[in-house]
Amino acid sequence: AELDCLCRDFVRRQAEGLPACEIELFQSSIQLRQSQLASLEEELQRKKALVTEARTQLLQLSKEKKSVERLRERHLLEQQQRNKRREGAILDEIALRNLGGMP
Repeated sequence: AELDCLCRDFVRRQAEGLPACEIELFQSSIQLRQSQLASLEEELQRKKALVTEARTQLLQLSKEKKSVERLRERHLLEQQQRNKRREGAILDEIALRNLGGMP
């Protein structure tokens, strides 16, 4: 926007008969703004690449987290099943002792 305004002002003033020294100043100013714009565009592209990389990493970490959660759930379920089997075995042993008259 600033560069466009500067260019329009330059064209208008040039049509009015701008002195050569002022033309050089306008051209220098326009070139500086164009250079700054190009630098900002390059920085924007770098930032976009960083965002893309971060999103990719986030997606990978999310998948890994889900895998860990599934493993944790499976481990908990297996632990509960083992505990139920142990409890059942203990209850069976108690029942057999009571039936057999064993103290």
